[in-house]
Amino acid sequence: MRNLIYQFDHGAAFPEPKKIHAHDDLFARASDFGLTHRDIAAEEHAFVIMRHPTARFLSLYFDKVIGNGSGGFNRLHRQLAKQRDFDPNADSVLGHFKNCIALANVLERGMKDREYLPPNGHWDMQTLRLGAIKDCRLKVLLVENLDAQMEVLLRDIVPDIAKRLRHLGARNRSQKPIEPTELMLPAMIERIAELYPRDQRHYDRAIRMWDRVDLATATNADVPRLY
Repeated sequence: MRNLIYQFDHGAAFPEPKKIHAHDDLFARASDFGLTHRDIAAEEHAFVIMRHPTARFLSLYFDKVIGNGSGGFNRLHRQLAKQRDFDPNADSVLGHFKNCIALANVLERGMKDREYLPPNGHWDMQTLRLGAIKDCRLKVLLVENLDAQMEVLLRDIVPDIAKRLRHLGARNRSQKPIEPTELMLPAMIERIAELYPRDQRHYDRAIRMWDRVDLATATNADVPRLY
Protein backbone atom coordinates (compact mmCIF):
# COMPACT_ATOMS: atom_id res chain seq x y z
CA MET A 1 0.00 0.00 0.00
CA ARG A 2 2.80 2.45 0.85
CA ASN A 3 4.43 1.79 -2.51
CA LEU A 4 1.19 2.69 -4.26
CA ILE A 5 0.76 5.90 -2.25
CA TYR A 6 4.39 6.86 -2.93
CA GLN A 7 3.75 6.34 -6.64
CA PHE A 8 0.69 8.61 -6.46
CA ASP A 9 2.67 11.32 -4.66
CA HIS A 10 5.88 11.20 -6.69
CA GLY A 11 4.86 9.83 -10.08
CA ALA A 12 7.50 7.12 -9.88
CA ALA A 13 8.18 3.91 -7.96
CA PHE A 14 10.12 3.97 -4.71
CA PRO A 15 13.66 2.73 -5.53
CA GLU A 16 13.70 0.08 -2.79
CA PRO A 17 10.09 -1.19 -2.47
CA LYS A 18 10.81 -3.68 0.32
CA LYS A 19 12.34 -0.96 2.52
CA ILE A 20 9.60 1.63 2.18
CA HIS A 21 8.24 1.02 5.69
CA ALA A 22 11.43 2.51 7.12
CA HIS A 23 10.58 5.91 5.60
CA ASP A 24 7.63 7.38 7.51
CA ASP A 25 8.94 10.86 6.77
CA LEU A 26 8.03 10.49 3.09
CA PHE A 27 4.30 10.34 3.76
CA ALA A 28 2.00 13.21 4.64
CA ARG A 29 -0.65 12.92 7.36
CA ALA A 30 -4.14 14.37 7.33
CA SER A 31 -3.10 16.69 10.16
CA ASP A 32 -0.41 18.20 7.90
CA PHE A 33 -3.25 19.70 5.86
CA GLY A 34 -5.36 20.67 8.86
CA LEU A 35 -8.00 18.05 8.07
CA THR A 36 -10.43 17.21 10.87
CA HIS A 37 -12.33 13.97 11.42
CA ARG A 38 -15.38 15.69 9.93
CA ASP A 39 -13.41 16.61 6.81
CA ILE A 40 -12.21 13.03 6.40
CA ALA A 41 -15.72 11.64 6.96
CA ALA A 42 -16.89 13.65 3.96
CA GLU A 43 -14.15 12.16 1.77
CA GLU A 44 -15.40 9.25 -0.38
CA HIS A 45 -11.95 7.71 -0.81
CA ALA A 46 -10.75 7.61 2.81
CA PHE A 47 -10.27 4.03 3.96
CA VAL A 48 -8.85 1.67 6.54
CA ILE A 49 -7.37 -1.75 5.79
CA MET A 50 -8.14 -4.78 7.94
CA ARG A 51 -6.63 -8.24 7.91
CA HIS A 52 -7.93 -11.57 9.15
CA PRO A 53 -6.71 -11.63 12.76
CA THR A 54 -5.21 -15.12 12.49
CA ALA A 55 -3.42 -14.36 9.21
CA ARG A 56 -2.05 -11.16 10.76
CA PHE A 57 -0.90 -13.07 13.85
CA LEU A 58 0.84 -15.71 11.73
CA SER A 59 2.58 -12.96 9.75
CA LEU A 60 3.89 -11.58 13.04
CA TYR A 61 5.10 -15.03 14.07
CA PHE A 62 6.86 -15.92 10.83
CA ASP A 63 8.31 -12.47 10.09
CA LYS A 64 9.08 -10.95 13.49
CA VAL A 65 9.53 -13.94 15.78
CA ILE A 66 11.38 -16.58 13.78
CA GLY A 67 12.05 -14.77 10.50
CA ASN A 68 14.62 -12.36 9.10
CA GLY A 69 12.63 -9.36 10.35
CA SER A 70 12.99 -10.33 14.00
CA GLY A 71 15.58 -7.66 14.83
CA GLY A 72 14.43 -4.89 17.15
CA PHE A 73 11.93 -6.99 19.10
CA ASN A 74 14.20 -7.91 22.01
CA ARG A 75 11.57 -7.62 24.75
CA LEU A 76 9.20 -9.92 22.88
CA HIS A 77 11.96 -12.47 22.32
CA ARG A 78 13.03 -12.36 25.97
CA GLN A 79 9.48 -13.07 27.12
CA LEU A 80 9.09 -15.88 24.60
CA ALA A 81 12.36 -17.47 25.75
CA LYS A 82 10.78 -17.90 29.19
CA GLN A 83 7.88 -19.91 27.77
CA ARG A 84 8.32 -23.62 28.37
CA ASP A 85 6.73 -24.66 25.05
CA PHE A 86 8.55 -22.16 22.84
CA ASP A 87 11.20 -23.70 20.56
CA PRO A 88 13.05 -21.27 18.25
CA ASN A 89 14.26 -24.29 16.24
CA ALA A 90 10.84 -25.80 15.62
CA ASP A 91 10.76 -27.83 12.41
CA SER A 92 7.25 -29.29 12.33
CA VAL A 93 3.68 -28.05 12.11
CA LEU A 94 3.13 -29.14 15.70
CA GLY A 95 6.26 -27.31 16.85
CA HIS A 96 5.20 -24.09 15.17
CA PHE A 97 1.67 -24.50 16.50
CA LYS A 98 3.01 -24.72 20.07
CA ASN A 99 5.18 -21.67 19.43
CA CYS A 100 2.16 -19.72 18.23
CA ILE A 101 0.19 -20.60 21.35
CA ALA A 102 3.14 -19.47 23.47
CA LEU A 103 3.27 -16.22 21.47
CA ALA A 104 -0.47 -15.68 21.95
CA ASN A 105 -0.05 -16.13 25.70
CA VAL A 106 2.77 -13.57 25.80
CA LEU A 107 0.76 -11.05 23.77
CA GLU A 108 -2.31 -11.57 25.93
CA ARG A 109 -0.38 -10.77 29.08
CA GLY A 110 1.37 -7.88 27.32
CA MET A 111 -1.90 -6.22 26.36
CA LYS A 112 -2.81 -6.17 30.06
CA ASP A 113 0.65 -5.23 31.34
CA ARG A 114 2.60 -2.75 29.21
CA GLU A 115 5.65 -3.15 31.44
CA TYR A 116 5.75 -6.82 30.47
CA LEU A 117 5.48 -5.99 26.77
CA PRO A 118 5.31 -2.46 25.30
CA PRO A 119 2.73 -1.43 22.69
CA ASN A 120 3.61 -2.14 19.09
CA GLY A 121 1.65 -1.85 15.86
CA HIS A 122 2.63 -5.39 14.90
CA TRP A 123 0.67 -6.96 17.76
CA ASP A 124 -1.71 -4.34 19.13
CA MET A 125 -5.37 -4.58 18.12
CA GLN A 126 -6.20 -3.39 14.61
CA THR A 127 -9.23 -1.66 16.14
CA LEU A 128 -7.15 0.20 18.72
CA ARG A 129 -8.18 3.46 17.03
CA LEU A 130 -11.80 2.46 16.62
CA GLY A 131 -12.91 5.94 17.71
CA ALA A 132 -11.13 7.52 14.74
CA ILE A 133 -12.49 4.86 12.40
CA LYS A 134 -16.00 5.71 13.57
CA ASP A 135 -15.56 9.49 13.57
CA CYS A 136 -13.96 9.50 10.11
CA ARG A 137 -16.51 7.02 8.74
CA LEU A 138 -13.70 5.19 6.96
CA LYS A 139 -14.45 2.72 4.22
CA VAL A 140 -12.99 -0.71 4.87
CA LEU A 141 -10.77 -2.80 2.59
CA LEU A 142 -9.51 -6.29 3.36
CA VAL A 143 -5.94 -7.49 2.85
CA GLU A 144 -7.18 -10.82 1.54
CA ASN A 145 -8.71 -9.20 -1.58
CA LEU A 146 -7.00 -5.84 -1.47
CA ASP A 147 -6.20 -5.25 -5.15
CA ALA A 148 -9.75 -5.93 -6.36
CA GLN A 149 -11.30 -3.83 -3.61
CA MET A 150 -8.80 -1.01 -4.17
CA GLU A 151 -9.84 -0.92 -7.82
CA VAL A 152 -13.49 -0.46 -6.83
CA LEU A 153 -12.56 2.31 -4.39
CA LEU A 154 -10.28 4.33 -6.67
CA ARG A 155 -11.05 3.71 -10.33
CA ASP A 156 -13.37 6.72 -10.54
CA ILE A 157 -10.41 9.02 -9.78
CA VAL A 158 -7.52 6.77 -10.93
CA PRO A 159 -8.78 5.14 -14.15
CA ASP A 160 -5.58 3.10 -14.58
CA ILE A 161 -5.53 1.80 -10.99
CA ALA A 162 -5.61 -1.85 -12.13
CA LYS A 163 -2.50 -1.31 -14.24
CA ARG A 164 -0.75 0.54 -11.43
CA LEU A 165 -1.44 -2.30 -9.02
CA ARG A 166 -0.13 -4.89 -11.48
CA HIS A 167 3.10 -2.95 -11.94
CA LEU A 168 3.87 -2.23 -8.31
CA GLY A 169 6.77 -4.65 -8.43
CA ALA A 170 8.11 -6.58 -5.47
CA ARG A 171 5.67 -7.37 -2.69
CA ASN A 172 7.04 -7.80 0.81
CA ARG A 173 6.73 -11.57 1.20
CA SER A 174 9.30 -13.55 3.14
CA GLN A 175 10.22 -17.21 2.89
CA LYS A 176 8.68 -19.35 5.62
CA PRO A 177 9.66 -22.79 6.97
CA ILE A 178 6.11 -24.06 6.44
CA GLU A 179 3.04 -22.69 4.71
CA PRO A 180 1.09 -20.43 7.09
CA THR A 181 -2.11 -22.09 5.85
CA GLU A 182 -0.96 -25.27 7.62
CA LEU A 183 -1.47 -23.42 10.91
CA MET A 184 -4.90 -22.00 10.02
CA LEU A 185 -6.46 -24.70 12.17
CA PRO A 186 -9.75 -24.34 14.06
CA ALA A 187 -7.91 -24.32 17.40
CA MET A 188 -5.56 -21.58 16.17
CA ILE A 189 -8.37 -19.44 14.77
CA GLU A 190 -10.31 -19.82 18.02
CA ARG A 191 -7.28 -18.84 20.14
CA ILE A 192 -6.57 -15.73 18.07
CA ALA A 193 -10.25 -14.76 18.14
CA GLU A 194 -9.99 -14.91 21.94
CA LEU A 195 -6.86 -12.74 21.81
CA TYR A 196 -8.40 -10.17 19.44
CA PRO A 197 -12.18 -10.45 19.93
CA ARG A 198 -13.00 -6.92 18.76
CA ASP A 199 -10.80 -7.27 15.68
CA GLN A 200 -12.49 -10.57 14.85
CA ARG A 201 -15.98 -9.09 15.17
CA HIS A 202 -15.16 -6.13 12.94
CA TYR A 203 -13.36 -8.29 10.39
CA ASP A 204 -16.30 -10.70 10.21
CA ARG A 205 -18.64 -7.74 9.78
CA ALA A 206 -16.52 -6.36 6.94
CA ILE A 207 -16.45 -9.76 5.23
CA ARG A 208 -20.25 -9.95 5.34
CA MET A 209 -20.53 -6.46 3.86
CA TRP A 210 -18.10 -7.22 1.04
CA ASP A 211 -19.88 -10.50 0.29
CA ARG A 212 -22.85 -8.39 -0.83
CA VAL A 213 -20.71 -6.39 -3.30
CA ASP A 214 -20.40 -7.48 -6.94
CA LEU A 215 -16.80 -6.51 -7.70
CA ALA A 216 -17.38 -6.65 -11.45
CA THR A 217 -20.00 -3.88 -11.42
CA ALA A 218 -19.41 -2.08 -8.12
CA THR A 219 -18.49 1.59 -7.86
CA ASN A 220 -16.95 3.67 -5.11
CA ALA A 221 -20.41 4.18 -3.60
CA ASP A 222 -20.65 0.41 -2.97
CA VAL A 223 -17.49 0.21 -0.84
CA PRO A 224 -18.72 -0.49 2.70
CA ARG A 225 -18.04 1.62 5.76
CA LEU A 226 -17.64 -0.04 9.14
CA TYR A 227 -19.71 2.82 10.64
